[in-house]
Amino acid sequence: MMRFAPCAIVIEWMRQGLDPQTACGNMIARIAKYYPGFAGGIVAVSKNGDVGAASYGFTLNYTV
Repeated sequence: MMRFAPCAIVIEWMRQGLDPQTACGNMIARIAKYYPGFAGGIVAVSKNGDVGAASYGFTLNYTV
């Protein structure tokens, strides 16, 4: 993921007006476009406290 500088890009997108959820989703989509086999996620919080997160490549198995 570091090859894409995801934190810097997500912050810049939020500075340009995107909400954290959209910015995170766009970043994960950009990485997945070039590396479809990767697994990772990103979380962002705006200065107003809005939270966004996105992930890719994980399989969740829940047992209760």
